[in-house]
Amino acid sequence: NKNIDLPIEFKDMDYYNIYDNKIMLTKSHGSISTVDYVIPLRNIFYYDFLTNKFVQVTNGTLDEKDPNIYKNKIVWSDNRNGKFNYDVYLYDLDTKQETQITSQQDTNELYPSIYGDYIVYFKSGKEKNIYLYNIQTKEEIKIPEKAGLIGEKPLKIYDNKVVWHTCKDDWCADEELYVYIIWNLGVLIMPNCTQCGKEVGYFGSKSDFSGNYFCSDECKNKFQDKSKQEKQKDSEMKSKGMIKEIKCKCNQCGNVWHYLEEDEKK
Repeated sequence: NKNIDLPIEFKDMDYYNIYDNKIMLTKSHGSISTVDYVIPLRNIFYYDFLTNKFVQVTNGTLDEKDPNIYKNKIVWSDNRNGKFNYDVYLYDLDTKQETQITSQQDTNELYPSIYGDYIVYFKSGKEKNIYLYNIQTKEEIKIPEKAGLIGEKPLKIYDNKVVWHTCKDDWCADEELYVYIIWNLGVLIMPNCTQCGKEVGYFGSKSDFSGNYFCSDECKNKFQDKSKQEKQKDSEMKSKGMIKEIKCKCNQCGNVWHYLEEDEKK
């Protein structure tokens, strides 16, 4: 391992992500002022550590931002079709071909992220939702949950997981981390709280990393306390030579039957 001295040009650029030997960057070339906003104007570059050279990917006159790279493909948000109308574009480094991915009017598609044949992005307009786009089939799938206010930490996709932060208010003082699992790259699954059954998206500190998810610390603590009590009860029963009886209900017909724990092991 060794430190690498980066070129001085980096100080005038914003870093986004890195893949293999390429690091994605944007460089400002001015701004546009309106009554309510100041819109920065940026172009997209990448720096190649093998050649030690900057390569300019876009040279538009408006704003191109939020680049993301995976293997030989780069995606970004681009407002060439209107100051307040960002669309997602894809660039293939091998074929040098640029493709427009989204084109919905009066809607901003922001924070694109790419992995394999999938691009994920946030739609902000009349609706605020996260979408998954299949590059091969050109199919767009809405993740079945309102995205809320996307924080400054944008969404990402890796393998079969989409992750993003949401804010509970405009100040982003209280954030939550959400993860969606893309099962078989088609069906989107949201985990349920093991304790109360509520649909949850929070992944990490409210998980016991044993396949159980919880909507709150209260539910997590209740579940853990209940599990401890059950283990203690089982231990006491075994010490007394008692056999645990298990009650089971059929999800299809609703019939209930009983069997012994030792039968289950057989």
